Amino acid sequence: MMFTLHKPQMTKLKNFLSTYKTKIIGATIEAIIIVSLNHLLPPAINEATAQIVSLAIMLTH
Repeated sequence: MMFTLHKPQMTKLKNFLSTYKTKIIGATIEAIIIVSLNHLLPPAINEATAQIVSLAIMLTH
């Protein structure tokens, strides 16, 4: 079964994918930062940082 995408649909799809890709990359970078901080910081600061980062993630997504 073949179907064709019209120009507006194609543009929407591309926009969706690029937005999604940016979010995946952003989330990956955030995860790497959190893991790195886990090794460097004492647990109390670490917990506060995790709270701040998770809040930032919620606000930006």
